[in-house]
Amino acid sequence: MSWKCPECNSENRDYEAKCVCGYDPEYSSRKSPETTVTTELRKDSKDFSPVGSTAYPALITIAGICKIFAWLNGILAVIGVIFTLVSGTANVVLVLSFLIGGAIGFIILYAISEIIYVFIDIEKNTRIVAQHTARKDEK
Repeated sequence: MSWKCPECNSENRDYEAKCVCGYDPEYSSRKSPETTVTTELRKDSKDFSPVGSTAYPALITIAGICKIFAWLNGILAVIGVIFTLVSGTANVVLVLSFLIGGAIGFIILYAISEIIYVFIDIEKNTRIVAQHTARKDEK
């Protein structure tokens, strides 16, 4: 999912706390100095794609699938614990293995999803800086 910035109309992902223009929904329209530099870099780059789009749609899909599997893993682990307790075959080792295995599986899959998002964001920012540097060298 994404949210639209009321100041610059950029699409932003849910996990992005601030817009690239510096708009912070939590503090209305307060901008921080570090976002001003990023905003100017983005305005200068002619090939800049909006924040919501990416050159790697397959990676976005894979990250989303990993996140879905993480939640499914966690939910199924809880269901397994409940089923084990209700069925009367409650064994401490079995319950702990469901809980620990589910938690580890959830954390690993969710972390993989977030790492993919980080790599995509790094690529976008690197491309913007490279375009800005190339444009400065041309001048």
